[in-house]
Amino acid sequence: MITFLKRLLSSPKQVEKIKEVVVEPARTRDSEKMKVERNLKGSEYEKEGKIELAIELYEKNVEKGFDGSHPYDSLCDIYRKQKRINDEIRVLRKAIKVFEKISDLRSDKRPKLERYKERLKKVIELRDKR
Repeated sequence: MITFLKRLLSSPKQVEKIKEVVVEPARTRDSEKMKVERNLKGSEYEKEGKIELAIELYEKNVEKGFDGSHPYDSLCDIYRKQKRINDEIRVLRKAIKVFEKISDLRSDKRPKLERYKERLKKVIELRDKR
């Protein structure tokens, strides 16, 4: 058994496969937990008026493709108040991309996807009127 494991681990391809099976799922779980914690901390920062800190946390979740609506909704609201239309458009496009992937698997996400699409359309119209 030990000889087999040594041989298995001496192959770079096999090491990568083992990482995919053992290491990556653990990172994903931690990552999901961290994403939720960032959302909670971001909400806390918003309530305290620390908007830039909240933006930083929400943006990390958007960058990672978080599949919950909170960071997208919060960023869009913040950017709308700050008149940062291009940032709002960017976040909405990212939300649409993420929710298109998961709406096939989870029908409860379809209404949110449609709302993001409609909001994007309105924001682009608003930007183009300027």
